[in-house]
Amino acid sequence: MDGLLEKEQKAIDAGNYKKKFAEYNSYAKEIKSHMYDSTVGLGLPVLQQPKPDFFYEDAPYPRKRYLYKVSKYKHHKYSELWSCYMSVANPGEGKTKLLSLAFIAAVVEENLKIVAQFAPDYDTKIWEFRGGDSELDFYNLGELVSVNRIMSPENDDWSVQEYMKEM
Repeated sequence: MDGLLEKEQKAIDAGNYKKKFAEYNSYAKEIKSHMYDSTVGLGLPVLQQPKPDFFYEDAPYPRKRYLYKVSKYKHHKYSELWSCYMSVANPGEGKTKLLSLAFIAAVVEENLKIVAQFAPDYDTKIWEFRGGDSELDFYNLGELVSVNRIMSPENDDWSVQEYMKEM
């Protein structure tokens, strides 16, 4: 997953410059190859042509998403699933670090793919389906095998509570 996030970071950076249009598209295509279908993604579409000049700006190099936690499950359809809890792309430098996405990854045809995407509804505190395999239920991904906590969210009680759950 870490290599995919580095490619996302490079794609965001290349997307800030018209002269890097081909480089951006190359990263976007590579990232898309790791997705289960077109309903899952990192928000980096493959473009047919460069955007208008006013869109491009010099910007600082983007920050990589925070990867907070990875949980592994035994699953009846995919054999193994990993739920990866993350921040937004290019997170700011503020003190708040909150959970913004959960990608569900599995090996499909011998390649690791993001098979579903969920995002929290901050009003209801429920993870909502955003794309991918609609048969996956965020709250019933199978038998929990392990939880690898990497980095704790900060200054958001709900994010910290979700981080601490055995799921």
